[in-house]
Amino acid sequence: MPYCKQLDVHNNVKQTLSYILNPDKTDERKLTSALNCMTESELAYTQMKAVYEQYARRSYDAPPQKTGKSAVKAIHYIMSFADSENVTPEHAHKIGKAFVRKMFGDDAQAVIAMYMKNFVK
Repeated sequence: MPYCKQLDVHNNVKQTLSYILNPDKTDERKLTSALNCMTESELAYTQMKAVYEQYARRSYDAPPQKTGKSAVKAIHYIMSFADSENVTPEHAHKIGKAFVRKMFGDDAQAVIAMYMKNFVK
């Protein structure tokens, strides 16, 4: 059973996407995929921003509020597997894609990336 962690992103979506899709961590993005957006961080950001601003009717780049709750602009999920589970990078990627589709359906925008440094090659 994987360990799952959810991080709400209230600002810095561009930095979060750059971190998630970092070619150094993902072995040159070999196991990255996307749903309804591109796998390059700048393009994914532009596409996510356009959809957010169209439906939320507020700026994607607006700073978080100083008081009260700020809007969640993206959600970063981290899924980790124990060594004893013997999960390959390809299988972990497949699980990540299935998780996104099960939780959010086929209309959500998402990027899925496997951090290859976490796997024994």
